[in-house]
Amino acid sequence: MSSCVIGYSLAVVGGGEDGLVRYDWTGFYLHPMWSGAVIYHVMEFRISIAACSVPIDLTEEQLVGHNNATMRGALEGFAAGTGLGMAGSAALARYSAGYRALPPSLKALGIIFVAAPAFAIQAERRGIEFDKSQWHTSTANLLDEKERQEEQRWQKLTVGGRVSDWAQRHEYSVFLGGWAASLGLAGAIIARDKLQTTAQKVVQARMWAQALAIALIIGTAAFKAHQSRNSAPVVDHSWMEVLEQQDRARKEEEAHLKQLASPEARRLASGL
Repeated sequence: MSSCVIGYSLAVVGGGEDGLVRYDWTGFYLHPMWSGAVIYHVMEFRISIAACSVPIDLTEEQLVGHNNATMRGALEGFAAGTGLGMAGSAALARYSAGYRALPPSLKALGIIFVAAPAFAIQAERRGIEFDKSQWHTSTANLLDEKERQEEQRWQKLTVGGRVSDWAQRHEYSVFLGGWAASLGLAGAIIARDKLQTTAQKVVQARMWAQALAIALIIGTAAFKAHQSRNSAPVVDHSWMEVLEQQDRARKEEEAHLKQLASPEARRLASGL
């Protein structure tokens, strides 16, 4: 059984006295295939992107392992989501008379709204974890090296630097979470005012929501502006890193093969 990944190729074809010279760029390697001398002029420049151009053979064990990992994640997510939803439902039933008056079907729907996303997210996470465990290429080694470098950089940061770095990577979560928390606090304070009617409290809560949203938007814009002023331009050298990783892997494999070779084979090879 086989699967495929998306690949790409770039071809430049030129004309020479003795024929055509073709250069193919596939991945990160140039493969010259000579049928003439020198390129005098470019006759064709073509970039093609092909889906399923690189076949990948998957064993039955890998497919079964991926399915088992996904099912395990689905069960974990469903159990955690159901438990969290039932705990929240029990807490609301204890402290909210309005929630106790709801029909059981709506209460069950609330639990499903918590359990279903947890079911899907954890199943996807376990499937991705299994896929990563099967990576044994130079690209996988490069990704592992990137993770180690990021972990080392994180360990060197101060507490303030870690907070800033975390906020930078989760800016939208911080924005929405801050808005919801501020609105909840304002609503709790307004709800304790016994001199206002329910309609007045709703109007007050809406005004607080608008003010908090504007304040958070301004704060986020200021944070992004400060971030852009202090950030250095990013230069993508990932293709060079892939080549270096592949070269290191090739040298390691050659060294391993030399260690496995017998002394007689090494003497014969040196004599040739």
